Amino acid sequence: MAEICERELGPSYSWQSYSTTEHYPHLFGKVIRNDTVLRHEPTAHLPYPQAVYIDVFPLDGRAETWWAILLQRLTIRFCRFRVGAGIKRVGVRRLLARLVTLIPRQWAIGVFEAMTRVYPAEQASMLLCTTGPYGFRRQSVPRDWFGAGASQTFEGMTLIGPSAWHNYLNQTYGDYMTPPPLRSRGSHHDVIEISLDGGGQESRPSTARPDHEAP
Repeated sequence: MAEICERELGPSYSWQSYSTTEHYPHLFGKVIRNDTVLRHEPTAHLPYPQAVYIDVFPLDGRAETWWAILLQRLTIRFCRFRVGAGIKRVGVRRLLARLVTLIPRQWAIGVFEAMTRVYPAEQASMLLCTTGPYGFRRQSVPRDWFGAGASQTFEGMTLIGPSAWHNYLNQTYGDYMTPPPLRSRGSHHDVIEISLDGGGQESRPSTARPDHEAP
């Protein structure tokens, strides 16, 4: 997908990842719109293009044995922490972020990519959204939940989602059909600056905690 995006997106959009963008702090990639600005408080200080985006979370194979699962989980956490060392944090995590910068960033990326080759999605019975925001357990699902895919309608478009979409949504979000109370419906993205299509900017106060590290 990265190769297709780089070749076919055109001038208005770009593929953004740790391979294409210096100081990019995530293990997953994004499709961004180039003529926009969208900054989140924990990463606003980092010198890389921050624009309106769609996150692209890859699926990898999950390990099978308990010790391999533990090793895979620890590897993901370490590599994620090192690549995102520039994200604002508080307390102990801030100190740890400084310490891990002693390890070369490219080394952590190499370890992460090697791990994905050890557990290819094509051969795994369990799939893992390796870099997703909801944690290792919630984002480990049986391969057959994706299956051949099921058609879904979203804002006038017909798209393909998991075959067992109810199972997937229920495991990831819990009771996803019941709206949360009004007081819990605010965004957790902590946007401090936004500019759409070259328009005016809107600044918002910080309301979320600085540390956005997933569990």
